[in-house]
Amino acid sequence: MGLVLVIGMGIALGTVVAMMGAGCWVSRDEGPTAWAHALVAGLLIWGLAGLVLGIMDQLTPVALLTVAGISLLGWHRARLAPPRWVALVAALLLAAPALLDATGNLTGVDELYLHGGLSQQLAMREGLLGGVLHPNGGRPLTLQLIYTGLWSTGHASSLSSFHWILAVALLVFVIQLGRVHLGSSSAGLIAAAILGASTTIQESIGQAASDLPTAFTVLAAMDASIRRNTRLGTLSAAAALSIKYTAAAPLLG
Repeated sequence: MGLVLVIGMGIALGTVVAMMGAGCWVSRDEGPTAWAHALVAGLLIWGLAGLVLGIMDQLTPVALLTVAGISLLGWHRARLAPPRWVALVAALLLAAPALLDATGNLTGVDELYLHGGLSQQLAMREGLLGGVLHPNGGRPLTLQLIYTGLWSTGHASSLSSFHWILAVALLVFVIQLGRVHLGSSSAGLIAAAILGASTTIQESIGQAASDLPTAFTVLAAMDASIRRNTRLGTLSAAAALSIKYTAAAPLLG
């Protein structure tokens, strides 16, 4: 059982690495937050790739594995500076309580019946769902299509493990933004600690969902906007809206 859970986390980690490779093709950023923009761009690219495959009824394990393989090629042009180890350690400690939930069975209502349930149906159908009998199939599906690829591996825990990794990335990003834009690592640490101390956030970290990934993409859009980088801001905003329409509210800010 333990080996199965480790495999699920390994699949999720491999997916994130491949996704960042895909993002390197288009982000072309070399700043301190380049890793975050590569991940956000990768989310968007994988969502679009899944959409195309879904339209063609080709959401098959072979097709999705091919996307991962091509994505890894993007690392040859990567210019990503890793975040400071202090930020990474702090984020891992803050997310650690949710690790058992993330590597276990899917238990949350949303992850069972929406994110996991919809992804399972997409994987079984090998294409998109629609119509009055599948209303969730008509929502923005970037994240669900990525979850579909993870589901097709046969390890359901890879969905929540993937989300856990994105949550760690979000906390690292919050800490880093404090240093980059406020000139204070303490400000970022305090902000991340407030998030990590929230029971609502802790419950969400360990379950496959969409709120924290959306927050990550919105923060990336904010970072790009402050830096006056229109291209990265557009990519980040598109990723946010393709995960959740309600991202429009903070994006307007």
